[in-house]
Amino acid sequence: MSENSNLEIERQRIVIVPGMGCVPVQECNWYSWLQQKLEKDSTGQFSVILEDMPDPYAARESHWLPFIRNTLKVDEKTILVGHSSGCEAIMRLLEKEKVRGVILVAACHTDLNNEDERKSGYYNRPWDWNTIRTNTHWIVQLHSPTDKLIPVAEGRFVADKLKSEYMELERRGHFMGKQLPEDFEYKREQTSHLLTNSCQDEEEFENDRHRRHAKMRQTRQIQREIDYQVGMIDKINDRRQQELQKKNKTTPTTTTSSTVTSISSPTSATSSVTNGAKRVGGATEKYTSSQRASGSKF
Repeated sequence: MSENSNLEIERQRIVIVPGMGCVPVQECNWYSWLQQKLEKDSTGQFSVILEDMPDPYAARESHWLPFIRNTLKVDEKTILVGHSSGCEAIMRLLEKEKVRGVILVAACHTDLNNEDERKSGYYNRPWDWNTIRTNTHWIVQLHSPTDKLIPVAEGRFVADKLKSEYMELERRGHFMGKQLPEDFEYKREQTSHLLTNSCQDEEEFENDRHRRHAKMRQTRQIQREIDYQVGMIDKINDRRQQELQKKNKTTPTTTTSSTVTSISSPTSATSSVTNGAKRVGGATEKYTSSQRASGSKF
């Protein structure tokens, strides 16, 4: 009995904090998939907590943080996994509490000009980035450039402030699928490595964290360069499209001009006849002039 109790104590507790409106939480997004994935891990070292949050549709800080502290029993040995609004709850929690590690999926730092988000209470004061960063051993962060709910610029800003191990995954939107993409498997293995070695010498751990962050900075720089090149290609394509549109507009105009020229030819002929009439005599000139005046009405 006591041996089993000791094994239970040694298991790593992981708490998943979902996004706004995710009830029942077991049926939403990838949360249940991750819980099962971790609990079936061959090492048997994970214990995953996934529960419905109070006030799920408003996700107010005043409801969520006490629930995370007191009901989910988060402490300095806990790993937190947050998604969307769950990320902001975790970041505010870390301004006061210490945890072992954090995974943030689709995090933001502003209310995105959304009244409901503003009412949640997370965005009514500046973020204490330094305290958040120092109150956890490591931070892994995922975002997608195709996220239409939280722009990728929000995720990049948070990553820069928290010095997180940041990964951008293409075509993942707001990560609302039934499981996290295969790309996350690498992060899961890396996270497991961090868990099993979290008791290493503090100085060694800090040096290792700085090395990982340096690599991620290089990755972000490469991503920026790629984004710049893609932007330039888009501009060139836009310019070509504009030129083609101008050419298409010019072609009908030229045709119309030719038509006008051809129509004006009879007028020139009429003018020649009129001049001939002038030479014949005054009566003929008078007749021709009246004909021309009546023709101007058409």
